[in-house]
Amino acid sequence: MNITFLLGNGFDIGLGLKSGYKSFYPYFVDKANDDNLIRQAIEKEKKDNYSTWADLEEALGRFTHNISLDQRQKFVQDKVEVDTLLKEYLLSEEEKFDLSKEKIKEIMTNAIKHIRQGNNLEEKELIKSVLNGHVSEDFWYQCITFNYTNCIDKIWSSISEEIVGSHTYGGRTKMERFDRVLHIHGTLSDNEMLIGVNDETQIDNKEILEDETVRWSLIKPYLNKVLGQRKIESAQKIIDQSGIICLYGMSIGKTDNIWWEYIGNWLRTQSSNVLIIYNYDPQYILGHPVNQLIHSEKIRESFLDKTKLDEHNRKLIKDKIIIYDNQNIFSV
Repeated sequence: MNITFLLGNGFDIGLGLKSGYKSFYPYFVDKANDDNLIRQAIEKEKKDNYSTWADLEEALGRFTHNISLDQRQKFVQDKVEVDTLLKEYLLSEEEKFDLSKEKIKEIMTNAIKHIRQGNNLEEKELIKSVLNGHVSEDFWYQCITFNYTNCIDKIWSSISEEIVGSHTYGGRTKMERFDRVLHIHGTLSDNEMLIGVNDETQIDNKEILEDETVRWSLIKPYLNKVLGQRKIESAQKIIDQSGIICLYGMSIGKTDNIWWEYIGNWLRTQSSNVLIIYNYDPQYILGHPVNQLIHSEKIRESFLDKTKLDEHNRKLIKDKIIIYDNQNIFSV
């Protein structure tokens, strides 16, 4: 059975990298051409409107509203400039990452222990029931990362030979180990970085979509398929073979709806599956139990809205979504 982490930019930030959009913005303004259409649009809207990469990706779709047919190729090249500058910036941040093997093992051991905790006895029993349902199998910790840096690769590979846990079945010992990392949106070294929206509905100007280069530059799943590496299919296979999925460091934005819909169906079709959302909200503080319940319900409903499931199926899976708040399990 797979226990799978989907990791977003919050993971790299927790490791000490200044990889957020707000950190990149000054570098972009300093390096980008003055006539870059995307730079001009961002400055017009004011940079403070964007706190996450998902905010910027949504904005890219909106910016097309004012792009004429004559400007579409310049827009594509200006988007390429954004991607190129982001690559340059993140490469400089990636160089700062350095952890000992001992520290990595400590962090990852604590992380996999935390998965089993639950916020209460019922959640703990729910997680335990998933693990018990697959007790005859080895447990493999997989990673689908939405980041471009190789930090997670270094972490995963450094403990890939380690047996990080075990359980018994029928008198035999079953192993628990870390397996693979899949960069669903490419890396800084493979020339396959994807930044953009989820689908055509998130692009305001449908007229310029007749130009396929616009689709390549803006629609992540479309370019992923064109590149021919079958990353979407590989990620779906990892998810299908998972009993537990953990979302960590992700804003769960609309520009990755393909994955929230897929995970929603994964929860719907397998009654024993569990989704854990590590939600980061520095404004939220544990308090009255009623407020805690209201907060958790808000996070669940926000995720469920993106699954596009009908009300009946939403109710079926809602209790299989566990929310961990402000648990920085990977931070150094």
